[in-house]
Amino acid sequence: MSEDRDTGENDRVKPLRAAAVGVSTGRTLYGAALFASGFVLPSCVIDTDAKAAKAWARELKITDTAIFGTLSALFDSETQADIALLALPLALRPKVILAFVRQSVPCVVEPPLGETLADCDIAISAAHAANLPLFPLLTRRFDPFVEAIDRLLEDSAIGRVQHIRCDWTLPIAESTVKEISAGGPWHSLLQSVAIHSADLCRLWLGDAFSVSADLDLSKDHTLPQTTSGRRTSETVATLIVNHDGGQATHHFARVHGAQSGERYTLTGTNGELQFVARAGIRQSALAAPSLTLTRNGQRTEEIAVETFGMPASVLRTAVLLDHAAEVVRGLASTLRVTGEDARAALEIVHAAYSASYEGLKVLLPLKQSPDIAAMFRDPNEPLKIEG
Repeated sequence: MSEDRDTGENDRVKPLRAAAVGVSTGRTLYGAALFASGFVLPSCVIDTDAKAAKAWARELKITDTAIFGTLSALFDSETQADIALLALPLALRPKVILAFVRQSVPCVVEPPLGETLADCDIAISAAHAANLPLFPLLTRRFDPFVEAIDRLLEDSAIGRVQHIRCDWTLPIAESTVKEISAGGPWHSLLQSVAIHSADLCRLWLGDAFSVSADLDLSKDHTLPQTTSGRRTSETVATLIVNHDGGQATHHFARVHGAQSGERYTLTGTNGELQFVARAGIRQSALAAPSLTLTRNGQRTEEIAVETFGMPASVLRTAVLLDHAAEVVRGLASTLRVTGEDARAALEIVHAAYSASYEGLKVLLPLKQSPDIAAMFRDPNEPLKIEG
């Protein structure tokens, strides 16, 4: 990490040589974090767009001889990689994960790992068979504010957590959320955002066993202006997820404007924690990010969290990369994030689509899977159930 951050035991970590696969979103996902991490160093760039690959390689101080147009060209070369950083369209992720696994190279990859749960299972099984870790970019687990919440929960600051509310507001014009490269159709964006929201609730409440949901299954969302011209918003998805440790409500809305909102409210038997990751339009006066603790019968107090002067999206990705380096070098015995975590979060989201389509509560684990990819291509078609 940066010189200002005390890395402690990490000083013994030998940097990993990283293959950066995919330029267009790779810069967003990994660019700044690679400069913040001292333990994952890019060794090559792979992309079919030679011009873009060369430009990013120049930024990363990689020579032209370490730029490749295909994976085969990389594997046939003398260039070595200890880990692959993938930034790819969803349909390509399982195939590329398998290709690197065959070369005994672990992967960091944005979730979801594939279009279907079966795709996820194939990637996870292949990594297990090769005795390789798989690191999904569930970066919010590594956010310093989330880590502070983890410590407060361990200390029973609010007692037993009973309910978590997750509120997201997503601008109509926003085709991508920073650090989540979910461009394209609205449902692809919703799926990617909801995975991160579901993952945090699994972290705090344990495994999920049922999902109810109300989703707008239309293809696009064009919000009308009021007669006064003021911005309007529209709720497009509400998920109610029952976990072993309590209930989570996820609320997603589309809004006019340029600011995204992201907020988590944890209600316990003895108080409440509120984490405002991004303030959004309606709460633009609030400081973000911020974390507050309100114990029953006491005043609200703000919890100080060290961010080392970095944007949250950069810091948490850099921390994840450093953790990957520790794991690959055998210096960390416990994985803080796994392929199974990404699959479980995706299963919650797919269950939500099934629940909304059928108008019923859906139990987990899923015995049948909705063909989400087909619905993304044409939301007007009936939702097909596979399995």
